[in-house]
Amino acid sequence: MRRLPNGIAEVKVAASDVGPGTYTSMTQVAADFLGLDVEQIRFSLGRSDFPPAPPHGSSQTMASVGSAVRAACIAVLERTPKRAVRGQRSPVFGVPLDGVEWNHGRLRRRGDT
Repeated sequence: MRRLPNGIAEVKVAASDVGPGTYTSMTQVAADFLGLDVEQIRFSLGRSDFPPAPPHGSSQTMASVGSAVRAACIAVLERTPKRAVRGQRSPVFGVPLDGVEWNHGRLRRRGDT
């Protein structure tokens, strides 16, 4: 999973979807944890070069892939501020880590509107 400069979050997994709504449910999981609208999530699946997934099996897919998507979102939420405050082209460059916050899926200076 990665965040793109345009605000889109890309989520990729080698899982399959035979009709139970994997695209929809995984998009909703990512949107919920990242604080984004579902339109800001680009979910792709079914390619062997994507991160592996267990065999498809209705609720098993939600439990396994959904948990992995959740974990990836949490990792991005934790990793991004650390990278942003060190990036010279970042709007929060040089801000102390406790001086940035997530708001509606965007990283900003704490309290900044």
